[in-house]
Amino acid sequence: MDFLEELYHNGIFPSEDNIRPNYIEYRELEEKAERLRNQLQDILNNEQKYVLQQLLETKLNIQSFDMATCFANGCRLGGRLVAEIYK
Repeated sequence: MDFLEELYHNGIFPSEDNIRPNYIEYRELEEKAERLRNQLQDILNNEQKYVLQQLLETKLNIQSFDMATCFANGCRLGGRLVAEIYK
């Protein structure tokens, strides 16, 4: 694991509420997603609920990898910008 990955995984916690975007649209999308998830839970049988839960957990894990990659790429871009400024 390189330095940026270690920093990301051990020093920053993107899922904490205090760093979520404070936009009305973001909150509305979160609320909509929760309503849709609840609607699905109401109409699915237990086996289907299990599959849905597995899908959501897998998507969350994929998103975690995506976020780590975006974080590292952003840091690299920032470093290149700083280097360009000092040329």
